[in-house]
Parts: sequence; structure tokens; C-alpha cells
Amino acid sequence: ETNNNNNNWYEQQVAELEQLQQLNAHLPHVSAFSFWKKGETIHKPISRDLGFANNVSVRPVYFVRPLHYTTLLDRLASRPWLTESEKLWILFQLLHALQSLHDNHTTHGNLSTSNVALTSTNFVILTDLLFYKPITLSDNDPSQYHSYFPSSCYLAPERFSFTTTTTISPSADAFAAGCILYELFVGEALLDLGKLLEYSKTNRIHLGKIESSALRACAKHMLSSNNRLSIQSYLERLHENDMFADSFGKLYQIA
Repeated sequence: ETNNNNNNWYEQQVAELEQLQQLNAHLPHVSAFSFWKKGETIHKPISRDLGFANNVSVRPVYFVRPLHYTTLLDRLASRPWLTESEKLWILFQLLHALQSLHDNHTTHGNLSTSNVALTSTNFVILTDLLFYKPITLSDNDPSQYHSYFPSSCYLAPERFSFTTTTTISPSADAFAAGCILYELFVGEALLDLGKLLEYSKTNRIHLGKIESSALRACAKHMLSSNNRLSIQSYLERLHENDMFADSFGKLYQIA
């Protein structure tokens, strides 16, 4: 039975990889990977966190993707500082790229400023989609979180649960986008793991450093515990508040 479960898990992973590779072909703002190859089978003990029993056979997989110019995380720490228009342009692209993923029934699941790649002309490319990291994590074992994710936390609170869900909802991507929105316009990360777990209990968060009331309201709703909207809805709200230049849509089509 264990071997059957492992085979089913392996087949599910292969199917997901093939789906992600197909997305690369027609979503120019997404770069999951351009090539992958299965390695030789290894016989060794594996952590139960991956859903396996101990002492099973596993096969590593190697991924190759293009090297991009920089990441949003590094660009925010580099001179010359981004202008307000450049930040809005990056946010516009980020939300559209996320919506294109969701339109293709795929979520990112691993969104952070380190996984938003930028070209030398500030075109956005989403990288490192979640397909090998835990979907849910324990809220009392920080070692599991730090094994897979950065010190700044972009994971939605509902992912710290004991559920056995095998999918990540678009709503969780919206939460991560809210964290990135804050970091993009304030210049510092909003949450670490401790602050996120505290927020999940108190539902209180301070967004006053975001100067624009429209952006602040958008981030507040993205970070809410309940009733988050689709990414498309947030795009429409920001358009209604004239946050995006008319030229952004035309530029995005040729990016």
C-alpha cells in the first residue's frame, strides 16, 4: 500500500510539472522552469513531512530556468531607488501575471519579493512556483517553515493548520500579493513568522506607512482573514481609483 501511495504521489507530481511547463509556453510573465530531468533512484530515509514512510526509494528531479536580471527583493535595496510610477508599473504587472495563473487554474503558492524577477527594464516575471514545498505547516514548529521559506513571511494564515488539503487557493496568493504591495511601497517587509502567527490570532495589522489611501485599502482587504477578492477584482478597484496609467495596459501586451 505504501508503494502504491508513493507511486500515486510521484505521478501527481509529474502531471503538475507537465502542466507548469505548458504554462511557460503561453504565459510570458511566468517562468516556472524551462527544462526538467529525472535523476536516478535513491534509497534512503525520508522525512515524514513529505508524506512518505521511512526507508523508501525516491527519485530526485533537476530543474533549469533562465537566470533573470534581478529580483524585486534585490531591486528594492538598490540605487537608483524605484520611482512611484515604476512601483505602480511593477504592481500592475504582478497582479496581471497572478490573474493569468489563476485563469489557468494554477496558483503560485510561493509568492515573495525574492520570487518576483525583474528584467533590466522592470518587466515582471513570476518564478519558483510552489510544487515541492509544504502546502500547510505547523504553527508550533518553526523549523519546518524555515526549511522552505524566507525569514520574511508571505504565507496566508490559513496555511498554518492541521488540515490535509492538497491545494492552495487563489485567496492565499492574494494575501502574498498584499504583503508584496506593502513592501514595494514602504520599503520593508510587513511580516515575519512570529508577526504572522500573532496577526492570525488578533487580526490586527498596521498599514499606515502606505501613503496612498487606495493602495492601503487594497492591501488591507488582501490581508484580511476572510472574504478576500479575486486578483482581477483588486485590479479593477485600483483602476477605478486611477492608480494605473493608461499606457500600462499597452506596455503589458508587448512585455
